[in-house]
Amino acid sequence: MVWILGARKARRLQAADQFRVSRRATDEDVTALGEQLSELHVDTLTAVLDEEMRADYQRALDAYDKAKLQLRKAATTADVAAVNVLLDDGRFARACVLARRDGEELPQRRESCFFNPQHGPAALEVEWKPSGGVARGIPVCRNDANRLANGELPPVRMLRTAAGLVPWYAAGPYVSGAGQGTAHVHGHEAYLTSNSMAEAQIRAALNAPGGMTGGGGFGI
Repeated sequence: MVWILGARKARRLQAADQFRVSRRATDEDVTALGEQLSELHVDTLTAVLDEEMRADYQRALDAYDKAKLQLRKAATTADVAAVNVLLDDGRFARACVLARRDGEELPQRRESCFFNPQHGPAALEVEWKPSGGVARGIPVCRNDANRLANGELPPVRMLRTAAGLVPWYAAGPYVSGAGQGTAHVHGHEAYLTSNSMAEAQIRAALNAPGGMTGGGGFGI
């Protein structure tokens, strides 16, 4: 009986820690989206917004406002995950505004950037080879694709967990409410599960020069 009670307490403590980590990370993501939308407002002050651009802009603002409100009410990691769905909606709408403004093809609704969900939906898939591992495709934003093509390793979003700082995509259960809202509507969770790798490989890839490869150049 004692060990059963101890196991239950351990699970409660783990759940509380997961909620704390995911909520803090999502709070940072909400702030980041707010800053991005403020910058977008400044960037578009001199631009003529057509009806479609205004609609996308409004969707981004609405998603941001709802995310702020829901995060304040969040009491579980499931609540936090729902906030991340809204953040993904806001990031995608913002990406649509930028594409329309610049006369580019509209983005597809796909996984968030592998290196940092705050970058918004990935623009393309590039080859990634962990040091000593097997090459695989990862979704990245266009800026990070350019970094990889130039031999640079993009900065990775890190989460502070009970085990210390870890890349967000290697944070295990903590990421259920930290930048993976698309897991519930776009298959992001399935992507990470089917393409998971050993933590040692991840850390080796992050620390090894040339551990990432990307084919060719990518235009911004």
